[in-house]
Amino acid sequence: MRLRIAVVMGLICALILTGCGSSEQPPGSPGAQEITLWLIQGSTPKALQNYLISEYANINGGQLIIREQPRVDMLTMLETQLPYETITPDVFEITNTWTSRIVSLGYVSDLSDLYTELGGTNLLQSFVDVGMMDSAYYTLPYYFEPKFVLYRKDIWRDASLTKPPKTLSEFGEMVIAVTEKNPRAITEFSGLLLDDHDWRTGMTWVYANGGELVAMEEDGTWVSTLSDPATIQGILALREIQQNASRVRSNQPEAAPWLHLNDTEKKKDEDGNLIGMILTGATVLAPGWAVKSLGDVVKNEAGHESRVWNEDTFGVFALPGEDGNPAPLLLGGSTIAIAKKSENQEGARQLLQIIFSREFQTMLAQNGLGPGNTTYFDALGTDQFARAARASGTNVKLPPAAPNWAKVETAGVLEDFFHLVAQGGNVEELAAEYDRIITDILNRK
Repeated sequence: MRLRIAVVMGLICALILTGCGSSEQPPGSPGAQEITLWLIQGSTPKALQNYLISEYANINGGQLIIREQPRVDMLTMLETQLPYETITPDVFEITNTWTSRIVSLGYVSDLSDLYTELGGTNLLQSFVDVGMMDSAYYTLPYYFEPKFVLYRKDIWRDASLTKPPKTLSEFGEMVIAVTEKNPRAITEFSGLLLDDHDWRTGMTWVYANGGELVAMEEDGTWVSTLSDPATIQGILALREIQQNASRVRSNQPEAAPWLHLNDTEKKKDEDGNLIGMILTGATVLAPGWAVKSLGDVVKNEAGHESRVWNEDTFGVFALPGEDGNPAPLLLGGSTIAIAKKSENQEGARQLLQIIFSREFQTMLAQNGLGPGNTTYFDALGTDQFARAARASGTNVKLPPAAPNWAKVETAGVLEDFFHLVAQGGNVEELAAEYDRIITDILNRK
């Protein structure tokens, strides 16, 4: 009798422990898990963060904690915390520049079995490629930052240019023509505001001419390819525009060149003092969010100033390539991954399912971020800005997938190279010199 009672009691205890009332969790659920998501500070609007927190609680039953980390510290924090179970985040955002390095260190979980479910071939391919290693998927596209041409339609019109260009070469000819005509006789006027340090924008001409930044040899080593004839051709095409359409010359990269399209503008100098700016350019290639910085100044009832887009003054179009389709663009953006050392793998995978859901991908698009799944590009909208944003996402280029590429960018060598080229340096000699510098960085242990 005692044995029967013990067996019955054991069964009751087992039922209690497995949760007789656990119908809130789906079959096979690991149970509620508290997980941590690291996002780059300022990348994801609060409304979207709140949605993730709420939806994760509904699906998993656990708590999602979101930590926003400063962009400048993110790589170091990931390298130092991902190796340890006790301090690693469960899920994290990583810029496309740093993705290949984190993947190469072995700090991320293999997502290959989730790839098809989360979007498969509809995912932004260049963002997928940067997170692959040995044919496996380790990171997936989070979002991309749309980039398109903003221009002073009125100044172009004064220069007898009334339609956007159809090819990249025609674009170069038109911004040079605007510069030469300078219809309003503006001092230090640029038909195209193109900082000579801005290698990311400059790479459009390299890619359009069939060039690349680096290549991987058969033995697995990486080499810089600035000296490749196709790359040289693209750099020379870029320099012609820099020297004939842009008067932007500085020792430091310009943080927000699009502000020079406004008739008047104010910004803070290095000491925090407000300084005045005036109209000095007619065209700029800018991130989509820069649109909010352009327009006529208006004041609300409280006297606060803001900008309102003026359709007669400003215009927007997608930069065309040589074939008339959207030009190849090196875009900013991020990927998303699960930490290999996370003890909450199932909860982390559920969060990725939420991030790649129709609802969240649509929310990204409605907030001006290019969704990682191209299926939801239409959610960007139907106006001229949305059309240009969608076009910019159809020919996306990313930094090379070399594990040490982040070190190349940190060293600032490409800014130096493009600056020296724009200043009139010998392109072939500079390319050979910087090939040696970059190749050395790429293959450091």
